[in-house]
Amino acid sequence: MPPVYQPPVPFSQNISVGAAGGPFAGYQVTDANLTSAQILALQTTPVALVAAPGVGFTITPHLAIVRFIAGSIAYTNAGGAMSLTVGGTNGLNQTLASSFITAVSPNYTNEVVNFAGVGIAAGGNPPANENAALQITKATNQFLAGNGTAHVTMYYTIEPTK
Repeated sequence: MPPVYQPPVPFSQNISVGAAGGPFAGYQVTDANLTSAQILALQTTPVALVAAPGVGFTITPHLAIVRFIAGSIAYTNAGGAMSLTVGGTNGLNQTLASSFITAVSPNYTNEVVNFAGVGIAAGGNPPANENAALQITKATNQFLAGNGTAHVTMYYTIEPTK
């Protein structure tokens, strides 16, 4: 019986392209845990999920899974959307449903965010998304109260901008 060929799992490896390291082929994955203090301060202190890739490159997010594990006090939203951004509001921006974070223990909520069809809000030279970190942030108004944590899993690629 001939051996069975099993191709590599695309989410489990990064393959360097070019002698200098260059961009990576295939999806890259990162996981981040957000504390209650980080969630309460998202408007003024965004949390970087993926560091800026360097001049001439951009992060292209493909899928995010955001899991909120509720605490004993529901978060109070004073307005303003949570979002995943590369380059801020003038870059690649995908809004999260703010209601997903207003549960109390023992509840939890999950949001799956697909970035298909999301484009750059405004052009520039260089564009806002070039050499920018992938962050989770809040557009306006901090959460007023609440506790709980969040776990964010991001599937992304690093692409050349030119």
